[in-house]
Amino acid sequence: DPLENSPIPLPENFLSLQKAQSLQSVLDSIIDFTYSSPADSTPLTRWTYHYNSAGQFETLYTYNWNSSSNEWENSLFIEYTYNDNGDFILVMLYAWDSASEQWVTNSKSEYDYDEMGNLTLLASYFWDQGLSLWIGNFKSESEYDENGNTIQEIQFSWDDEINDWVNDLLYENMYDLNGYLVETGQSDWIEGQWIPDYKVVYEINLNGDPDSSFFYNWNSGEWEVSQKQIFTYNDQNLLVQSLTYHWTVNNVWLFDIKRELEYDDNGNRTLDAYFLWNGFNWDGYQKSEIEYDDNGYVILYIYSVWDNLGMDWEYYSRLEQENTASGNIIWFDYSTW
Repeated sequence: DPLENSPIPLPENFLSLQKAQSLQSVLDSIIDFTYSSPADSTPLTRWTYHYNSAGQFETLYTYNWNSSSNEWENSLFIEYTYNDNGDFILVMLYAWDSASEQWVTNSKSEYDYDEMGNLTLLASYFWDQGLSLWIGNFKSESEYDENGNTIQEIQFSWDDEINDWVNDLLYENMYDLNGYLVETGQSDWIEGQWIPDYKVVYEINLNGDPDSSFFYNWNSGEWEVSQKQIFTYNDQNLLVQSLTYHWTVNNVWLFDIKRELEYDDNGNRTLDAYFLWNGFNWDGYQKSEIEYDDNGYVILYIYSVWDNLGMDWEYYSRLEQENTASGNIIWFDYSTW
């Protein structure tokens, strides 16, 4: 979803704002600063948010700071359109043209839903000013079962020769009688037909969590196993370890990756560490250490990497932030060692 990957910050409660009927307070602006000195910072970017009468997020304007004139200058304008159910169906993005001093069409995203509100279509386009045409960027169409589980997704790529979408990738999912995912796979569109690429098969325990998964590749008309994962959970059914193996030409499983996780008393993840098998022992690879405030929101995130020379963890980056009681970020500070 281009919204999820957008460089433009959205309100923390954006998804709930879409369908809000009454709001007492909502985010109206964000200003981003670049660090100049311990006593001063320079404005960099500004975002202003606007809502319609139903409390739905409607428009967003972004501005860049002009340090010469000490003024905010127009940058981007985004407009959201909703259906009767409060789901957005069109997102239009415009860029400011300083020469003509007008907003110029840049890109758009279109959405459609089934009767149950499941997203069935996502298509994004860029506007070609020279050709006066919409050029496709990404498109997917999805189907669901009666429980709302995705059973199929087709992704398309844009063919510049015919100016239209063509098949690219097919994802298919299978579920057991309890609605748990037991198999997922991908096929590629090759010479007018879907050719299998890979699939993952899960073994589900009584709690509905996967005890193991097996990864298969399609090779010369047959499925060949190449990788497996074994999962371990604590008494709260939280994942505490996963072991990844690869299948060798000698038909034996060998270690690849180990992941270890820890949690606080509230079930918040406090440690997430990865290790690589060197043939004899586990070497560290990367880990994250996380702390939370009393409301369960992250206040400290430390990322470390393994130093092969010192044979120990080495700090890499640190993110510290303060949140409101509802989880909106008040301030944050990011630094690297």
